[in-house]
Order: sequence, then C-alpha cells, then structure tokens
Amino acid sequence: MRHILLSLLLFVSACSSRNKSLDFDWTQLSDKDYSVHYVQLNFDNFPTIETMDVDPLDYVGSEGEFILTDSQKAKLQQLISDSAYYSNGDCGTFHTNALILVLKDETVRGIIEIRCGYNQWEFQPYNSLTKWGGLNDEGFDLMSSLLDDINLEKENKSRTPARASLPKDDLCGMKHDQFITDLNTITFGYF
Repeated sequence: MRHILLSLLLFVSACSSRNKSLDFDWTQLSDKDYSVHYVQLNFDNFPTIETMDVDPLDYVGSEGEFILTDSQKAKLQQLISDSAYYSNGDCGTFHTNALILVLKDETVRGIIEIRCGYNQWEFQPYNSLTKWGGLNDEGFDLMSSLLDDINLEKENKSRTPARASLPKDDLCGMKHDQFITDLNTITFGYF
C-alpha cells in the first residue's frame, strides 16, 4: 500500500512540476512581446507511436514552424479566453496533432498541445478558461477558421517567388512574364 501511495505522490508531483516550469498568463498572448509559433505534426485522428508522448520543446525552431500574424494571434486569443468554446470532456488517449508555442526573448513561456484529432487542447501552464480543453462545436469551428488562415498563409509564403531584380523586357528577346513562365517550365514546376 505504501508503494502505491508513493507512486501516486511521485506521479502527481511530476505532473504538477511540468506545468509549473512554465510561467505564462494566457490573457497576455496578444502582447507584442510574445511571438506565437504553430507547428503542424500530422492529421491523424487516432494515436500512433509518433503522435503519443511528444515533447513540444523538441519542435522549437523546427522546419515546419510558422509564426502567427497579429490577426491570427487575436483569433487565438479569442479562442483561449472564452470558456463558452469548451466542454468539460476529454478524449481519453492523448496524441498530439499540432503545437502552439509562445515565446518571449527566444524562451518558451507557454505551450498548447492540440490533440485527439484537434478536439482537445492541453495548456502548459494550465488555462482555467478552457475547462478540460475539449472543444465544443463552436470552439471547433473557430479553431478550424484559425487553422485555415494559418495554412493558407503558409501555402502563400511557400509559393511566393524569390525573384531577383530583373528588367521588365529584353530578356533574350522575351518580355519578363514570358521569361518567368519559360523558366518555370524548364525547372519542371512553379515557384
């Protein structure tokens, strides 16, 4: 019996110290001093080896990281500041689909793990306004709108051509637009 109580005490201590290591007031998310980073991991609805027990700090500065714009930060602030977007349930088996990392001076101050097919949000440190973190239908719709904005912006940035200053005409006898079209065709793709 003593071993069970000791194990339980160690578990509770480990869980509470994980959340205490980060000190962030979620109402300050839109503050200009904080940068908010989104990392897309997968679109899985069910747990896999890769989606369980993810350490969010492993993804700071990762290749797929995207920094939210001010309008996206405002939409996220709206979502995490109103308990009407959340229910009291959770999904049970946690697996991570995406991360939101809040940084100030290149130090992680807050983490949101988006889990269980995007239905469950876990906050570090805890955000009491989100109940247990389970999104209701209205919260899911707002989250979907936010992620659509983020993914559209990511796609637009990846398609933005890195063009040098080229003259507008007389490029091997072609106009600028025709030169770019031919260049894209030669390289088997578009910028």
